[in-house]
Amino acid sequence: MSSTVARPAIDFSAYLFALLAWKESLRINQRYEAEQKRQNRTIKVILHSDLKDIELPFELRRMEFSRAEVCGRIGMIPMKEKGKRYSIKFLNTPEFLHEVNRIVDAIGDETLIIECSEAEIKQFDISEKNNWFRLGL
Repeated sequence: MSSTVARPAIDFSAYLFALLAWKESLRINQRYEAEQKRQNRTIKVILHSDLKDIELPFELRRMEFSRAEVCGRIGMIPMKEKGKRYSIKFLNTPEFLHEVNRIVDAIGDETLIIECSEAEIKQFDISEKNNWFRLGL
């Protein structure tokens, strides 16, 4: 007789655990989709000086955004002195790293503004023949 009483309790417990597991899987799926959406948000990169702004033509997705990626993409800008590596003082500061970390943790679209001196901006060949980036005055 005890097995006839225990069987409905076991069935109910199994049903309850299955329902809770299904609800948890829905919650996990919603979190995953929200994180995927957040990771696919775009980040603009702008080199800013009093002389002019250079907005890099490609927006990075948050999932690929890192200090190394930003520095590598800046390295794609043509230089006036061919073969020379660029130098931007701001990229070696704690403020730059804090800004990168803030953007990585943020939710929406973001813009990374890299402060440059006039000399740092002038090292890039921003003539019209190299029009793969946008200039702001």
